Amino acid sequence: MLETGDQIPISARNSFLGLKLKTVESMDEYLTYSLRKPFGFDFDGDVGSVDDIIAEQKKWFDPEYNKEGREAFEKEVEDRYKSERLWQSRMMFDADIIESFNQLFPTAMLIEVEKSPALPEYLRERFVMAIWVRAYLLKDASTLEKMTPELIKYNPDFEPQLAKAAAAKTEAAREAALLYFVLKNPILTPYLEDGLGKSDNEQGQWDANDWWCAPYDTTYDEATSAEVPKPLPKRPPFLTAAQTQTAQLERKKLRDMGDAPKYLAARVMEWAKKSPADKRVPEALFIVIGANGWTKYGCGNDEDIRDEYAKYLKTRYPSSPWTAKLIEEEKANKKKTKKKKKTKKKNWVMLVGSRGRGKILIFFLAFIRLVLDFSFSVLRLCIFRAQP
Repeated sequence: MLETGDQIPISARNSFLGLKLKTVESMDEYLTYSLRKPFGFDFDGDVGSVDDIIAEQKKWFDPEYNKEGREAFEKEVEDRYKSERLWQSRMMFDADIIESFNQLFPTAMLIEVEKSPALPEYLRERFVMAIWVRAYLLKDASTLEKMTPELIKYNPDFEPQLAKAAAAKTEAAREAALLYFVLKNPILTPYLEDGLGKSDNEQGQWDANDWWCAPYDTTYDEATSAEVPKPLPKRPPFLTAAQTQTAQLERKKLRDMGDAPKYLAARVMEWAKKSPADKRVPEALFIVIGANGWTKYGCGNDEDIRDEYAKYLKTRYPSSPWTAKLIEEEKANKKKTKKKKKTKKKNWVMLVGSRGRGKILIFFLAFIRLVLDFSFSVLRLCIFRAQP
């Protein structure tokens, strides 16, 4: 059946690949039969091909707001989904396989996966990045040195920053350069991501996927009304129990570090106290203040850290342009808050006759606004089987 190619539906082919996967013995076979072609893509509730989603986005043209004209608007839509469109015909790993990589494969085996000829070239960057960040966090200097040229190969823009770390004359200087590099690149994560993965390397106020969040390795058990450990995925036959045990030990160390915003904040404060005259410190403080902002619903959202670090930046570096930028942002946020409060009161009086209903409507409109703020996020959910 698998040799019939496109003669059978995509979802059916993916199901047959799943059956074949149960019989594999080698790593290359595992990679070959783990790859799936997406049946469709989910973009904020709209399901279809990337071309379908592009066509739908083009319908949003409004001459009143899009003064540049329809042709320019449609070109902007096309450009926005240029990279996503490439994935329309690509094979990729589904969430279950990605979970297996993250849970069962130690760093040494992930390196073997990255080298395998069975891994598509367009997926190698994802593995290289996860391996590099793992090595950095786990203080695996040998792997870090080995993977740095590979990371630069797929991300040439990283070369100048990583060159400074390589040229550092002391271990402290090297650690500071590497920390600064991680802070400047929120695309970095020690975990492999499913779907289209991460592509945005800009820190954003509303971005929920900057750097990484600690994994949830527990689930709620209704019988005991308590959180219990999640069962591990089934171990592939080519992996030994010892290798999976190593993978779990590595994962525990990463999990114990917690969410990236909190972990990076602690590292930055250590750096600031050891090297207060370092010109990069004020910017580093500014970055982790933003990373722990109130809009970070995924992880971060630590107002205690934000307030403490904002006070530290203002007190220790009052003349820094990063302090000025922080103060400017705080003023802008206060103005927005006041404006929103006034608008809410006005809308409640005009639209609703009941105080209780007014609150419900306000919260509903706020939720809709939040959804719209995320409406231009990257496609992330890929569907591999037709739903029953």
